[in-house]
Amino acid sequence: MDNCSTQFDPQISCMFVDMLDNGMVVIDEDNPAAQGYRDNAAIESVADKFISEVMKTMSSQEKADSVDYLTGLYMRSRGQQVIAALMQDNDGCLAFIDMDNLKKVNDVHGHKAGDRALKLIGNLLAKETENETFAACRLGGDEFLIFMPYSDRASVESVIKRIFEGFESAREADCEIKEAALSAGLCMTTKGAMFESDYTKADKALYYVKQNCKGSYFFYEQLLADNKENTNLSADLRNVAKFLKESGSYTGALDLNYREFARIYEFVNNVGDRHKHNCYLVMVTMNTLPEQLADIEEIEKALDCMEQSIRSKIRKVDVCTRYSSMQYLIILFEPQENQIPNVMERIFMHYYELCDREGFKPQYEYIKMTEVK
Repeated sequence: MDNCSTQFDPQISCMFVDMLDNGMVVIDEDNPAAQGYRDNAAIESVADKFISEVMKTMSSQEKADSVDYLTGLYMRSRGQQVIAALMQDNDGCLAFIDMDNLKKVNDVHGHKAGDRALKLIGNLLAKETENETFAACRLGGDEFLIFMPYSDRASVESVIKRIFEGFESAREADCEIKEAALSAGLCMTTKGAMFESDYTKADKALYYVKQNCKGSYFFYEQLLADNKENTNLSADLRNVAKFLKESGSYTGALDLNYREFARIYEFVNNVGDRHKHNCYLVMVTMNTLPEQLADIEEIEKALDCMEQSIRSKIRKVDVCTRYSSMQYLIILFEPQENQIPNVMERIFMHYYELCDREGFKPQYEYIKMTEVK
């Protein structure tokens, strides 16, 4: 036991020796160490092998517990930890990938067909992450996340196109999953970037794809570039207002709740133009504090609390919807503009009553709907 606490874990070593003394472990008589197993060197030799096997088993179990059995990728919690760690040491790109029409595949051809589609994207992502500086995970359902350690968009696009083309090729060979497709939102990241912030940006880019061009990909930086001339309001809010104003021209299917919101927005906007009503579009964003690393479950719980707060504090003539993984949109019908801060303060106060999570700091901004061009 000379190397106890240095070479060997003291707790495991003592446990092993006790097991030897009590006859709970039997040493193979053919093992040279068995001739004098009470000798320190002999015991330590056998204990070393025993501990190695124990640690190997524990490592295998830990890995099994953190891997999605269907796709072979990391599950959400472990995956985001790995990705967040890689982002601390590398420039790169975070891609939020969503499988379109999975529900339709499941409904028409059964869940076995849907599972094949999920395994397909899992295999394609796993192939890209053979390099240890890549990482991917299944967020749940039909959503995936991949980190690519490339600082230039050309290299990122090469990977994404390879994934899309591989999926499309395999999809065409399987008639039961032909309806499935991929959409992706991408965000370029810099070394040391906060995971939650860039995750939200990638999610916003994905929402843009879902609203405008399903089956393709889009960079968050493109959203900023398209709106850089709008300096009085954030690019996000101006961009959202523009999308909503043009909602009647959408050709792709939108999320039902969001689509109904878009219709109401268009209706209210037309009424406002005709009767000179002043209605406002408000965006609520759930920011995470720089020192906090919230997991997805904590984010969802905080968002649920915010949704309850919004719905309980706005009037029956007002409307709200979930916009992205960290945001809500609200239409306030004819409020006095100077009362908007009071409305939002009531919402946020109620949120803090419902939610004791100090890692989130909600903020809001608003725009008069008739000013959106």
